[in-house]
Amino acid sequence: MGIIEDSFKKELGKNTGKFVSNLVFGDKHSTPYRRVGSSETQEARAEAARIRAEAAQAKADAIAREHEVRAEIEEKNHLNSLDAAVLANVDKVIAMPFSEDTNELAHQLSGLAIQLSTNSFSKENAEEKIRAKYTEAVFQKFDQGLQILLAKDPYNPNMDYLWNAFIKAKKEKKKSIKNLLIKIWIPLFLMGLLLLSSSSKDERVLGILIILIITVSIVIIVFLKNREKNILKKARHNYDITTHYQQPTIHTNQNITAQSESQFQSNYSFNQKQEFDHLWNKYSHLSPLMKNGYRICQTNEQKDILIVGLYCNTDHIINGRTIYPLSQHERISSLDYNLNGAGDNLQNHAAYMDLFPIQSTSAQFEILKEIIQNPKMFDYVVEQISLNQTIIEDVVCPKLIIIQDNHSWAFFGKLPEFVWMGYEFQLIEKTAYGDLCRIVGFRSDDRIQPDRKQTNLIGTKVLFHQGITFPATETKKWLNL
Repeated sequence: MGIIEDSFKKELGKNTGKFVSNLVFGDKHSTPYRRVGSSETQEARAEAARIRAEAAQAKADAIAREHEVRAEIEEKNHLNSLDAAVLANVDKVIAMPFSEDTNELAHQLSGLAIQLSTNSFSKENAEEKIRAKYTEAVFQKFDQGLQILLAKDPYNPNMDYLWNAFIKAKKEKKKSIKNLLIKIWIPLFLMGLLLLSSSSKDERVLGILIILIITVSIVIIVFLKNREKNILKKARHNYDITTHYQQPTIHTNQNITAQSESQFQSNYSFNQKQEFDHLWNKYSHLSPLMKNGYRICQTNEQKDILIVGLYCNTDHIINGRTIYPLSQHERISSLDYNLNGAGDNLQNHAAYMDLFPIQSTSAQFEILKEIIQNPKMFDYVVEQISLNQTIIEDVVCPKLIIIQDNHSWAFFGKLPEFVWMGYEFQLIEKTAYGDLCRIVGFRSDDRIQPDRKQTNLIGTKVLFHQGITFPATETKKWLNL
């Protein structure tokens, strides 16, 4: 018993000492199995914490992705709703009828001008691209209405404001396109340069191709821009102008007189049929209105009086290419009233010209839309007006020109934003039948015949007729005034 008791006491003292040592000194004096057991517990706890953290992160990522998908769906639904609303408004703009009353038409255009100033052509993001559809529709409608107003009432008091609004909108439209191209071109150009520095032959070829495409695109755009400028200089046919709409300049020099018949000596050899055949062979396939052929009044010699119409407005189409004497004009009765009466017979001293000898049974709106305002017919219009000026200057060389249709005024240069033949006028008097003016020279070199430095029509009187019928006595008075 003594030995067992002593061993028990010894073991009890040993364990008590370890317990006290652990309390005082910690694990530094603990037994090895105590340290190993503590490390395994900490690693297990850390692993459990890591698993919980990963699970929490996965749950957060799933929630975030769900929010992103929901946001994408909501954005897509928003864009679809916006697109539907914009297209509905675009349809309303397209369907909007223009008033026949010019003052009401100007009021409608003022509303469209406000729409243009408050909407943007920018296409920086998906929403702006959709909204730009409406701005583009308003711009096209505004352009259409402005053409109608110009044709009907070029001196409308609102014209200056409307022109400026159109010019501003057109510049904004070009600016948005330019910004978009720059944003596309710069990254592509940098990519091309990067590929050029590559060691791979295929990548260098691709870099050269990218830079070449960008360069060609820039050259084409510059060419088209310069072409537009040249067209404006030659004809002022579109509306990209920077001058205000104003009345023609009135000169104070009253000593300019018309040339006498003996003063005009024409050495111009003119074959009327050959000239018009050339135009028809070149352009008649572009418009069904020209396929019936032309019908022109004979103008192959000098005449004191030239009566000018816009087109051959006929009740019956005569197929073929016809040249007829003035006595066979379809409206000869009305011309007789202007040229003959009270002992005055001026028919033998007169010639007649349609600026566009195209036969049509329809209203002049068809000629304006299908020929004069049709971009694909622009070259024909330029050549036709140039030929007309040659006939007037070098063949007929009249002392009095009577322009019957106000749509023809622009082609003589009466309206400041349209140059065309480019004559400069001096107002003689405002008659009951229209403004009687005198040609005093050319406005500038921005004409369809810029090489013609001096006109043969210095002193020639021009009546811008406003539709009221006048007798032969008035014609004779104007001729001899």
